[in-house]
Amino acid sequence: MFHYMACAKPVIASRVGQMVRVLRDGYDGILANHNADAVLEKILYLRAHPQEASAIGQQARQKIIDRHNWDFVAEKTLDVLAGVLR
Repeated sequence: MFHYMACAKPVIASRVGQMVRVLRDGYDGILANHNADAVLEKILYLRAHPQEASAIGQQARQKIIDRHNWDFVAEKTLDVLAGVLR
């Protein structure tokens, strides 16, 4: 998913697990109920709204640049380790 986001592609994900914490529905991704009909509905929606799909993809890319990168992950890992050592 992160690779598609980095390529500025609108991502459709099921409303399960970490997806609901990573994506803001309609802003930097699309969340769908966990069934094929719901996913198909979202695919058809994005196909019918290419400008919105592009905007969602751009917001997704920006999120990757800002938050889901090795520097950010390393910083958060060091924070956890520092907390454990305290």
